[in-house]
Amino acid sequence: MTKRNHRVLGRPVGIDLHVVTLLSVLILSAASAAQAVSWPDAAYNPRPAPDDWLLPLPCGGALA
Repeated sequence: MTKRNHRVLGRPVGIDLHVVTLLSVLILSAASAAQAVSWPDAAYNPRPAPDDWLLPLPCGGALA
């Protein structure tokens, strides 16, 4: 069995692109399936900035 050598910008990449694609799909689907944030803003983002990203959690909270 031969090892596949993927290249990005001419350099070899050690991670299989199929694994990266699968993980990306799982992460995005989990984020979209999470519930809406029900905690008060101060509990998860005490100093909000305009470019903050919020990651909803299944418990109703979020990570900023």
